[in-house]
Amino acid sequence: MNTSKSTPASAATVGYFVLSRVDPDSLSELLEWLTQGHVKEVLSQPGMLAADVTVLEQPSSEGRIGVMCTYRMRSLEDYRAYQTSDAKARFNAEGKRFSNKMSVTRWYGHIVLDSPAS
Repeated sequence: MNTSKSTPASAATVGYFVLSRVDPDSLSELLEWLTQGHVKEVLSQPGMLAADVTVLEQPSSEGRIGVMCTYRMRSLEDYRAYQTSDAKARFNAEGKRFSNKMSVTRWYGHIVLDSPAS
């Protein structure tokens, strides 16, 4: 899923990365939640420019399947505002239904190169 707003993703200066490691029998449920609403709702937040969801080919040592959500944001201020927003708190509450089925690791950082293929 590659979704973007009218502002190009290349205007992003911050990347926010969410790696979920989910039990194989819960992968379909997680992907449905992500692709049928959650990512679109995240993109409706101020400063969000683009997102993609990638299912990783390499399982974890526990046999869980990796799902990487990558979000592009306009600025670090937008990232910080998102992290303290009511929407983020609501998303965390919605995601609790997966708490026994997956683990989540999050990172963010400054994009230093955004280079399309020539």
